Amino acid sequence: MSTRIALLALALFAAVAQAQKSPLPVYKVDPFWPKMPLPNKWIIQGVPTMVTDKDDHIWVLNRPRDINPDENGAATKPPRTDCCIAAPAVLEFDTAGNLLKSWGGPGYTDGWPAQGIARPGAAAEHNIMVDREGNVWISGSSQGDSIQKFTADGKLLWDFGHRAARPPAARLPENNQQTEVFPESSSSTWTKTRAKSTSLTPNASWSTTTTASSSAAGEATASP
Repeated sequence: MSTRIALLALALFAAVAQAQKSPLPVYKVDPFWPKMPLPNKWIIQGVPTMVTDKDDHIWVLNRPRDINPDENGAATKPPRTDCCIAAPAVLEFDTAGNLLKSWGGPGYTDGWPAQGIARPGAAAEHNIMVDREGNVWISGSSQGDSIQKFTADGKLLWDFGHRAARPPAARLPENNQQTEVFPESSSSTWTKTRAKSTSLTPNASWSTTTTASSSAAGEATASP
């Protein structure tokens, strides 16, 4: 027993010594990323999610409806001030901070998050994910939101559908309101929902397993 303890202690000491030889990563804020000003007098609002794709491009999900009246003077007709206008909902940057693509926002597609709500706050655009094929997945956190899949240029490819009723309809005790999106491959995507596990096959057939509590987390898988 004492020999085993000694060997474990020696292995631990060796691991610590090796770790101390490797320099620890140092992070610091880059105040000049992304590069400003953005075009068209745009400013970024609330950002619930940022992700990196296979090309190390950074995709930012922006909430345009977060902009306050004293910030959007350039968006009125006629303009009240020289600045500003809320940036589109989806912004793609390279590692240097250059804006590469921009698209999306309220009314961009039928079923865009928080459809028809002028000031949804946090119950709006919620999650963005870019899969290995470069497709962009958007979800929302408002009642009745679902998931939509786009090309990198913003062309709608697929809508998950199966939405709960929009407000002012009462929220059901259980629905397929997703909170996260996890593309696994071009043919399968997992979502974390509020209350149930749902499997959607390519022919749109369903198999559902409901959790014991309506507040518990479940998962769904979808194949477009």
